[in-house]
Amino acid sequence: MTLRRTSLVLTSSPGQRTMSPAGDGRADPRLRHGRAGRPGVRPRGSAGNVHVIPGSPFEGVALVRPMGFARPRLAGLRREARRHLPALLTPAPRLLPVMTLLDRVHGGYVHRRRVRVLADQIARLISPSANVLDVGCGDGLLTREVKLRRPDVEVAGIDVLVRSHTHVAVGLFDGRSIPHGGGAFESVMMVDVLHHTDDPLVLLREATRVARREVILKDHTMDTRLSGTILRLMDDVGNERHGVKIVYNYWSTERWRTAFSELQLEVADWIPNPALYPWPASLVFGRGLHFVARLTRRSPA
Repeated sequence: MTLRRTSLVLTSSPGQRTMSPAGDGRADPRLRHGRAGRPGVRPRGSAGNVHVIPGSPFEGVALVRPMGFARPRLAGLRREARRHLPALLTPAPRLLPVMTLLDRVHGGYVHRRRVRVLADQIARLISPSANVLDVGCGDGLLTREVKLRRPDVEVAGIDVLVRSHTHVAVGLFDGRSIPHGGGAFESVMMVDVLHHTDDPLVLLREATRVARREVILKDHTMDTRLSGTILRLMDDVGNERHGVKIVYNYWSTERWRTAFSELQLEVADWIPNPALYPWPASLVFGRGLHFVARLTRRSPA
């Protein structure tokens, strides 16, 4: 069996994206340039089998079966991806059916996997016999799954919007001030909540006030411009149908460290890149975008 590799070449014409062979380690010049050096697309009669998907939102996407075996030039591929991916991830009117499909996939398979993975990780981080407040718990499904894995803990939830059906008891709060006294809970957990607030530091400070022992935090890191584009797409697909406020307030890793230091918090556990997405979606939506952390109060010097 002959192994074949491909490299991605993105043309400048909207809707024309082509997979081309990298037989000699370089992108096929017939794909990169048409007449007079202008960007073009490999004609149907050229070497390699071209498969086009007509009559769909992806019309103009051509897949070319490569003719040789070679390592693609990854630097050029990354450069092209950085240039074109933000535009490709911006929903256009003709892609609305695709966004609806993504929403269904996310609500079905991806959401269930996310809940399972996060419940496993958070259950391992919570201290024994703790009473836990889940801030921004949504429908409480994740809260319930944590309880099932840790029957020794007691759980409660609060949110700015109480849904008609919830899996645990959910109280209402204003999104800024947690309606409990200082040290009322041993553990406070917040899962993908802070980036929906106008000032994440305000609610993180409140969580630190209410938690006697630890704050369990799941959120995002945005360390590149491309990361921001991908995170916005993920938020749109995952939250828009629920009426969740989306402000795209993502922090860099350095900004998180600064906030922890300001609130006298230490990172007791840090889980980078939790496996929330299956391969190959994890290659885009997983690496470098998520973390789970257990934060404790800094011991007095």
